[in-house]
Formats: sequence, C-alpha cells, structure tokens
Amino acid sequence: MDVLTDVLGSMRLTGELFCRTELTAPWGVEVPAIGGAAFHVLDRGNAWMVVEGEEHPISLTGGDLIIFTRSRRHVLVDSLEAVTVPLAELVKLKGEGNYTLNYGGGGSHTTLICGRFNIQDGGKHNLFASLPPILHVKGEQGRTIEWLETTLKFMAWEADSTLPGSQSIVAHLTEILFIQAIRSWISSQNDDAKGWLTALSDQQIGEALRCIHKNPEHPWTVESIGVKVGMSRASFAAKFRQLVGETPHQYLTSWRMQLASNWLTNSSLKLSEIAEKVGYFSEVSFKRAFKKNIGIPPGAFRRQARL
Repeated sequence: MDVLTDVLGSMRLTGELFCRTELTAPWGVEVPAIGGAAFHVLDRGNAWMVVEGEEHPISLTGGDLIIFTRSRRHVLVDSLEAVTVPLAELVKLKGEGNYTLNYGGGGSHTTLICGRFNIQDGGKHNLFASLPPILHVKGEQGRTIEWLETTLKFMAWEADSTLPGSQSIVAHLTEILFIQAIRSWISSQNDDAKGWLTALSDQQIGEALRCIHKNPEHPWTVESIGVKVGMSRASFAAKFRQLVGETPHQYLTSWRMQLASNWLTNSSLKLSEIAEKVGYFSEVSFKRAFKKNIGIPPGAFRRQARL
C-alpha cells in the first residue's frame, strides 16, 4: 500500500496551469492570495520573491520551483526596486485561449510558469501541515532538475496543443509536479525531521501507517499495531506521536473520517455501509464519531456536499 498515493487520492488533488510568462527586465508582478496551493517555476533567468509575512525576500534562479502550501500574497520581481502590476492585468494581455503572455521593458529575459493545485478535501488530513508554508525545490546550478524539465516540456507542448484531451493531460502533469516536489522535499530531510511525510520513511512507523491505510476497518488498538510492527505498546505510542504529531488513535480516527467524507460525497452508500467500511460496528457510534471530528452529522455533511 502506497500511503502517499492513498492520501492524495482521497484528497482529490487536481492541478491547473495558468500561463507561461515571457518577461523582460524591468518587470514586477503582484500575486494575490488565491485558493489552492499556488506554484511558480522559474524556467530561466533570475528573480526575487517577496512574501507577505516573511522577513526576507527569496532569491530565485533558473530551474527553481516554488509551491505555496498555504495561500499567501506575494510579489515576483526582477529586482527589489521594480514597479509591480497586478497579476489580473497581465492575464488580460494573454487573451482567450492563449497559454503564453509577454510582458516587460525589453531587457534580460526570464520565463515564469504559474499554476495551482486544488484540494477537494471533504475531511481532514495533515499532509499540508507536514509541509513548510513555502516549498522551495531548487534547480541544479541554474538548470531545471531533470524530472521537472521533462514534465515542463510535456506540459508546454500540451498547453499549446489543439488536440482533444490536452487540458486533461496538462492537469495530470501538474499533479505529477506536486508529487515529485513532495518526493524531493522528503529526500532532503535529515534524520531528525518530524511530521507525517517524514514518518513514512521510518521502517516501523511507516509500516504502521500502511497497516492503517490498508485495513481502516480493522479494530486496531495501539497494542495490536505495535505488535504488527515489532514494538511494545509504550515504545510504539511514543515514537508514533513523536514522528507523526498525534497519537495512533487520533490518526486512525482522522483517516477513517477522511474516507467516510469521501464516500458521503461521492457514493450512494448507506450510512450503515460506510460505518462498517471505516471500522464502526454500529451506525450510531459512527454518527457520533463523525459529528465529533467533522462538526456536523454525516447526513447533513452529505446534503451540504451535494448542493
């Protein structure tokens, strides 16, 4: 069981590409705090990014990928003295149906690719809580890293294509971009790093998470999961909480509510059937747990989700 794939599937991640912008110095763009997780790829050139709430500007070079895991207003400029214009004004220059826009004063060139990831998450998961507010995947000495370059080339070709299904392909490629960025971030963490994503790499806690995701309906206890991964109850509980940031019971309940939320939204299963699929042996106990964790009864949640 690939836990990350499982979680991303339950969150119904989708990608959206805004534009490829060919910029010439001087230039500056104001980007509002938009819904979803915005991303920028600096395909070539150099830039500065000034983020609301951050003390220092971030220097960007060709090949860098930036993902905002929490929506933040920010400014992209070729120099810290540059005059800026709102992103909405630049998008108007692009024209309907066009992918590329051109803007700037005619100086040195910078190519910027912008988009966002949307999470249609009916429940709750701590994936984004495990990531920093700004995820910065750096290029290799001014060059785009190989996996990113390959994805971007395919994305650019499809974005300019008039063939059927091109928009769907671009959307899937942006999702690949997100997954690859998470992989890159995980591999860059040291042994002392904490959080749900880094816990996946731990032999024992990673196996515990896989057990929970593979069989969420199983009547798991802290002791039974500990036995499954070869640890005592106390040692397992302490290590799980240290790495994941919550107790095994809290994580199990949260994942069950995530699955239940998706079935309530996207299926016609009865409440009793959903209750059984997520490990509750009575509809009453499931309703009680769902309301406690999500805030409203499952029936009301289903009605709201389908409005």
